[in-house]
Amino acid sequence: MDFNNKLVLITGASSGIGAATAKEFAKHNARVLLLARRIEELRKVAEEIQREGGYAKYYPVNIADYRSVEKTANKIKKEVGIPDIIFNNGGSGIWKYIDEETSEDISKLMTLYFGAFFVTRVFLPDILKRNTGHIVNMSSHVPVLPFPGANGYIVAHAAMRGFTDALRSDLYNTDINVTLLSCAKFRSTFWANNPGSEERYPKVALILGVPPVEVVARIIVKSTYKKKKVVTIPSLLKLADLINFICPPLMRWLLYHTGFTRKDLIVKNQKKPITP
Repeated sequence: MDFNNKLVLITGASSGIGAATAKEFAKHNARVLLLARRIEELRKVAEEIQREGGYAKYYPVNIADYRSVEKTANKIKKEVGIPDIIFNNGGSGIWKYIDEETSEDISKLMTLYFGAFFVTRVFLPDILKRNTGHIVNMSSHVPVLPFPGANGYIVAHAAMRGFTDALRSDLYNTDINVTLLSCAKFRSTFWANNPGSEERYPKVALILGVPPVEVVARIIVKSTYKKKKVVTIPSLLKLADLINFICPPLMRWLLYHTGFTRKDLIVKNQKKPITP
């Protein structure tokens, strides 16, 4: 694979899959633009890429704020040009039941969709004029196989999937590609950044395997190169989809009874220390 100096913009690039994918793109001769809120972490990722001989620039930005995105986009256009590939990845990932969630939780979770919309929207007019480009949207498979205790997270990723489908429709008869990444669990800093979420992952889903973030990054870069429309990670997830298609009640039973139940929530709350 050779991305031949293509300009790749990645949100949520300060850690986890965003950082890993940026490094992988850089290995294949892409010029990467790193976007996230945490400037120190962004700098470290950029410096690591540069030490390996790659090209990386970083731009601290709150992708949930359109004015901030617009200002950053104008700076990028002036300094380096219009991205050839946009990887929409930034967002929060805390998992909670609906009655645990606050309005602040929901606002953070919906950053996934709002950020993807804002970043895509601000560059799209120029991409349309050029009539070449590729939008890659990171999402979870949870809207397809929902489980208890992650209400807002599931809704946010359902919005991301809907955005991807709508965007693909809007770009019909153009030479602009759209890819949806539909992922199950993989090993990354996601879990450390969202404490309390990993324990809610259904145990039955662990049968699929939990690949390291570097493997997932390689799949993403390879799938982008091949311009795939939908990428399911890991591929064994398709088996779960087949079981769900043949017998939905069985799949729901497995997800509900091996996930984080209401009983688990009650026990967890009982163990919380009492604040004097």
